[in-house]
This record gives sequence, C-alpha cells and structure tokens, in this order.
Amino acid sequence: MQSSTLSQIPFSRKILATALLLVLSIAFALGYLNTLLSYAQADGEQGFSPVSDLKAAFAEPRFAVMVRGPMAKNAGPDVETLFEWAMRGGPEAEYKTTIQPAMKKRNCAKCHNGFEQVSLATYQDIQPLLQKGKPVKQLGDLSHSHLFGIGLALAVIACIFSCTGLSERVKAWFIGLAYGALLCDIGSWWGAKFLSPGFVYLLMVAGAVTVLCVTVMVLGSLLSLWRPHPSAASPS
Repeated sequence: MQSSTLSQIPFSRKILATALLLVLSIAFALGYLNTLLSYAQADGEQGFSPVSDLKAAFAEPRFAVMVRGPMAKNAGPDVETLFEWAMRGGPEAEYKTTIQPAMKKRNCAKCHNGFEQVSLATYQDIQPLLQKGKPVKQLGDLSHSHLFGIGLALAVIACIFSCTGLSERVKAWFIGLAYGALLCDIGSWWGAKFLSPGFVYLLMVAGAVTVLCVTVMVLGSLLSLWRPHPSAASPS
C-alpha cells in the first residue's frame, strides 16, 4: 500500500473532504430510496417487487401502468381487459367495440378530462399513453440530469479517493467501474424501452454496482483521511 496524502493535508481540508463525502453519500442514499418509493407498486401490486415494478415503469405502456396502479380501484372488474388491450398495443378497432364502452361505464373522462388529469376522452388522447416505457423526451431529460448530476458527484468522490494510499490499480478499477455502472444504468432505461424488458436486470445490477463502488470509495477515503500517518508517530 502506498503512502496516503490525505492524512497529511491541513485539518480544515480534512473537514471539507469529510463533509463532502458524507453529504454526497447521504444524497446517493436518498436518491436510491426515492427510486424505490417512486416505482413501488408500479405493477399494481402491494410492496416493491423490483423486476415487475421496473418493467412496469420502463418497458410497459403508461396506460397499462395507470390501469394496474392508480386507476385500478376505479376500473373495477375491467382492469384486466384494459390492461391486456394496452399491452397488445391498443388496437383501435377493439377500442371502439370494447374499451370505449368500458371506460364510459366507469366514467373515466370525468376526472381524465385534460384539465385535472391527462385526457382519456378519445382514442387519440390515449394513443401517446400506449407507447412502451417513459416518453422519449422525459427519458432524455432524466438521462441528462442523472449523467450530469451523478457524474459530477462521482467525480468529487473519485478525486478524494484517488489520493488514498491504495494501489493505483485498485483505485482505477473502482473509479472506472463506478462510471461504467452509471452508463449501464442509464443505458438500460433505453434498452428496456426499445429492445427488451430484460434490460431491467441490467438496471438492478448496475445500480447495485454503483452503490458498492461509492461505498468503497467513501469508506476508503474516510479511513485514509483520519487514520494517523506513520510519520506522526515517529520522533521528529
């Protein structure tokens, strides 16, 4: 193990580095907690089922997610009919014969009128909701904000971690792995939408790897910051 430069920096900089590491660690933890809470029950079932909830959020039509989720109680016994229709791409012919009568019976347009909630009055209103996963614009906005925000946060953590006494190979592996996992995480959103729902497995693995790398880098940095330097114990 190489000599750490972190243990030799002035005390005020140690406080600054420690504060940055702790704040960013809390931000990462809250971010993942928010993800769990945001997508919990997306599949219409109680609790958080990672695979089915993430598939519902990133690979299924928004209309199907709405029917199985917040609209389930209002849809009553027509839930499965509406859900299966949406999962098959929402054929317009079936809309006129089966779906529209069911929605009129449930008086969906009373709330979903385009003012208080998204309009479900006509097939043209529903058509955008039949696309799989999140809308492209929303996915683009999310990708931009996550890559920019998490990328910068990782840069701060990695810069501090790079000054620890660990070998250069170990530091390079964890830093590279963290950024690689971030790219796989964001890329899996697009993969689940356009290629296969199976990309949600990559999403879960990439998220876990990112958390692991951040944990190792933060703990390694904190240990190097506050562990007494060997020269401090030797007589001057």
